[in-house]
Amino acid sequence: MRLERRPAGELAAHPQNWRRHPEAQRKTMAAAADEVGLVAPLVENLRSEERGWPAGSTPTLIDGHLRLELALERGESQLPVVVVDLTEREEALALASLDPIGAQAEADPELLAALLEIARPESPDLGALLEGLVGAKHEPPADPGPQVDRAAELQEKWKTERGQVWVIRPKMATCPHCNHEQKVGDEV
Repeated sequence: MRLERRPAGELAAHPQNWRRHPEAQRKTMAAAADEVGLVAPLVENLRSEERGWPAGSTPTLIDGHLRLELALERGESQLPVVVVDLTEREEALALASLDPIGAQAEADPELLAALLEIARPESPDLGALLEGLVGAKHEPPADPGPQVDRAAELQEKWKTERGQVWVIRPKMATCPHCNHEQKVGDEV
């Protein structure tokens, strides 16, 4: 793995990139680029032929597709790129998992509040994103207590039957009817 500065026009998007970038995300990324620049490097795989890749393989991005699009639109000539050398399987795993792994992070409300006291964006789009982070905090609902008089109504709503067993793990509950997993509050 190495870090390089590369011409934006020489970088190629991965043909199997499964992430799409809606207009709201594009606007927010552009606003962040205006205020602080494109500070995170893109990630490119060499797709080395000696590992059995098809002849003529070219280096391809596995992370940073939107940043590349914005850089090309803005005429930026050089971008920071982390260059890796992954097998075909490793590349597929990285392409499939980088964003979802990052999305699993949880916010520390106190640290976020302190950070937002310092980070005051000029862009309304970036400001809305940061305000949304604060709005995403929520308290778990209060325990309504026993609701025996609503048992039939709640069984129908939740598609449960008498005698079913729910599997509950820390912060997760699994529905016995459909196997849907649901995050639950810390009280479980």
